[in-house]
Amino acid sequence: MTFMCLMVAGLYVSLWRANFFVLWVTTWLVSFVLPAVGAVILGRSEFVSMGWNIGITTGFQICLAAGCLFLLRRNLHERRFLGADAA
Repeated sequence: MTFMCLMVAGLYVSLWRANFFVLWVTTWLVSFVLPAVGAVILGRSEFVSMGWNIGITTGFQICLAAGCLFLLRRNLHERRFLGADAA
């Protein structure tokens, strides 16, 4: 799930007009590091079981990938990556 999320989020972010390394780090932080840290924090919680922990982190990654895919399709359809307001 993480690699699908990385690919979709990276493709969406690649159309922004910004520094490559900033966008690369942003994509890794949001797609990989944030769910991993969230899983560790939820794993240490007494109120969340392991099944819910996996479900919550997977759900976050699915929602992130779906949101990026929706925004990517919208921006490509409207050709927003060509203008000055590409972000």
